[in-house]
Amino acid sequence: MRMKEVLVGSACAIALALLAGCSAEQPAGPAPATRPLDPTAADLVARAGSYYADEQVLQDAEATLVHRCMTTRGFRRPPPAPAAPVSHDEEWRPDPAHRRTDGYGLARAGRGEPPDPYFVALAPAHQERYQRELVGDMARRATLDLPSGPQLSYPTTGCLAESRAQLYGDVMEATRVTSVTQDLHNTVYLAAQADPEYRRTLARWADCMKRRGHPYGSPQQARNALAAERRSAAPTAAQRHEVAVAVADAECAAEVALPGTFESLLRRHAELLPEAQRAELNRLATSRAAALRHARQVAQR
Repeated sequence: MRMKEVLVGSACAIALALLAGCSAEQPAGPAPATRPLDPTAADLVARAGSYYADEQVLQDAEATLVHRCMTTRGFRRPPPAPAAPVSHDEEWRPDPAHRRTDGYGLARAGRGEPPDPYFVALAPAHQERYQRELVGDMARRATLDLPSGPQLSYPTTGCLAESRAQLYGDVMEATRVTSVTQDLHNTVYLAAQADPEYRRTLARWADCMKRRGHPYGSPQQARNALAAERRSAAPTAAQRHEVAVAVADAECAAEVALPGTFESLLRRHAELLPEAQRAELNRLATSRAAALRHARQVAQR
C-alpha cells in the first residue's frame, strides 16, 4: 500500500510540474513571419529608383487637373507649363552637373516662388475668390496625425483637393501618400545619418575635401560656411567659391562611395521601422502606383 501511495504521489508531482510550466522548456515555435518592404515602397522611402521621375509625372498631372477645375469656375488662365525638373541634387547624392553650374544653389535660397502674374493681375475681390476656389473652405480642413507625432492640416474642398482626389481616389489617401511617406523618410534619414557606417564614410569624405583645400567636416558644414560668406563677400567671388566647394564635394562623395553607402543605409533602416509602418508603406506605394497610372492618362487627354 505504501508503494502505491508513493507511485500515486510521484504521478501527481509530475502532473503538477507540467502544469507549472515545464512545457516552457520545449523549443519555441518559429516567430511570426514579417513582410519586408516591397521594392517600390523601399524606393519611395529612400527616394531612389524612379522616385523623382514619378514625382514629375504626378506634379504635372495635378497642375493640369487644377487648371481644368479653376477654368470651370471662371478663371481662364494660360495652361500650366510642365513643372521644373525635380532636383536630384542632395547632400548624400550630389548631382555633378548641377554643382558645376549652380553650386549648392545658395543664391536662390530663401527667395521662395516668384509672384504669379495671373494672380497679381486679378482685382482684390477676385484674388480672394481665386484662393477660396483653389484651397477651399478653411473651416472644412481635415487633420492627419503623422507617425512621428505632428498633426497635419489639409484641404478637403476646392480645386486642389478635388484634383488630388481624382488622382488618388480620395483626398485623405492623397495626403497620406505624400505626407506619411515624407514623414517616414525623415525618420529613416535621421537614423541613417546616425549610423556608424555613415560616420566612417563621412570621415573619409572630410579627408578627401581637406586634401583639396576645403576643410569641412560635412556637406552641411560647408553649406553653412558658404552661406555666411555670402553675407560679407562680393557676390561673384562668393558664387565662384561656392561652385568650387560644391564640385569638390560631389567628387569626394563619388570617391568614397557616399551615395551608394547612404542609400543602402536608408533601405536598411527602412526595414527596421515598426511592422505596422512597413505595412503602411507597402500600401501607400501601391496607392501611389495607381495614382501614377491615372496621372499618365491625364497627360494623354
